[in-house]
Amino acid sequence: MTLQATSFESIDDSVSFLRGQFIAGFSREMCWRRLNIERIHDMVKENEERFYEALAKDMNKPRLEAFTGDINPVLEECNIDRLVKERKVKARNGFSSGTTTVRREALGAWNFPLQLTLIPLIGAIAAGNTAIVKPSEIAPHTANLLAELFPIYLDDAKYRVVNGGVDVATALLAHRFDHIFYTGSTNVGKIIMEAAAKHVTPVTLELALSLSPKMSTSPPWPNALLLANSSTACVAPDYVLIHESLLQPFTLAFQATVKKWFGDNPKNSPHLARLISDRHFDHVAHMLNHRDSGDVVVGGDTDRAQRFIAPTLVVNVSPLESTLMDDEIFGPVLPVLTYRKLEDAVAYINKKTSPLALYIFSNKKQDIDTILSSTQSGGVLINDTMLHQSEYALPFGGVGHSGMGGYHGDKTFETFTYERAVMAKNLRLEALNRFRYPPYTSGKQSVLRMVLSTHPIVYYYKLRRVGIKVNAFLLFLLILFIRLRRR
Repeated sequence: MTLQATSFESIDDSVSFLRGQFIAGFSREMCWRRLNIERIHDMVKENEERFYEALAKDMNKPRLEAFTGDINPVLEECNIDRLVKERKVKARNGFSSGTTTVRREALGAWNFPLQLTLIPLIGAIAAGNTAIVKPSEIAPHTANLLAELFPIYLDDAKYRVVNGGVDVATALLAHRFDHIFYTGSTNVGKIIMEAAAKHVTPVTLELALSLSPKMSTSPPWPNALLLANSSTACVAPDYVLIHESLLQPFTLAFQATVKKWFGDNPKNSPHLARLISDRHFDHVAHMLNHRDSGDVVVGGDTDRAQRFIAPTLVVNVSPLESTLMDDEIFGPVLPVLTYRKLEDAVAYINKKTSPLALYIFSNKKQDIDTILSSTQSGGVLINDTMLHQSEYALPFGGVGHSGMGGYHGDKTFETFTYERAVMAKNLRLEALNRFRYPPYTSGKQSVLRMVLSTHPIVYYYKLRRVGIKVNAFLLFLLILFIRLRRR
């Protein structure tokens, strides 16, 4: 299917028009925010079957995976009842008579093309922004459907879709925005950061190029190791680090799971998604077939005509392996490395860039604590995979090469707003300000020190309040004990 690209003239018009709408304050009216979020809910709910069809055409995504990964997260995120509220803060300055508040003010990927497009938009709308949305051109059926439905369900004066390839994205990035939100590869993330820097525009980057390890120090292991969405998810495990004594049972469990879920020939199963494009298939197949080390013990079958790669397990992978281990595979191929000591596994993780997700499989609290305290990652999930990114009470984001900033739930709202400090002075107490004005005297300085500075005794107490409270309690018990003895 051909993507219906947006003209460059339309891009210029949309950017200038939506900025004018924002400046006029129309997007910040509460009633319009709620209405448009409701309309996103209606758009997805009323066209649910059409989205299933588009997702199936783009990547043969099974209906259940489309529901859990794209449809339901958007519907649930529309349940927003936490729009702008002022937050009162306690003043520390003795001369700050009046009120001090913080207001949150509006700022102005193809693998889950619905979720990754609409959930950030919901947060942007809730925050009172206008927005331009560019879906991934790699999923043209879903992108075209969004372009068709947006003006039907949403206010075209505030929210618009721009479709196209690299040339359209480049033209879009030439304009000044108040915030740019991007999900995709690290290489494209660098381009976006460079474009944003010219306008000093803040960015949120959720980057797919992050080697997410799965560490197993003991069973159990999840059945859905890499099979959901054909492992084309930014939080899918990229490799397994497992104790050498567990390699054989892990391999047998993986093999049994693939057979149970997809039968003897996974290519005939309707429950296994395909890769999104020939280019992506060639990338994954090349990594598998030109690896430096490792033995395929499960899967390995490929079919370019169907963009199919069977769930594949590669064991005996060398720590020096470059083809499979230096780049994100983003496909159903799982390398397995073994270790003897946990410290060696941790050291291997730390040699690489910080991953978007770290999965720990262990029933030993000491091992879990060691891994948590010795590694860095965007998120951590213990004894499961990928589930944490669907829990919208948790912020989701990367660190270092895996991204910056976060979203989901309240965090999305915070991402598309900024904190605006507001102080309202009580003029009836203006007489207190005479101590701030010339001529300066030692008496005025003494008063200011008393009002503005924390007294050493108070400072000492704050540092040692726990110890002081414990000693006071012990002293109380001692006095009580002495009185009871005297009776």
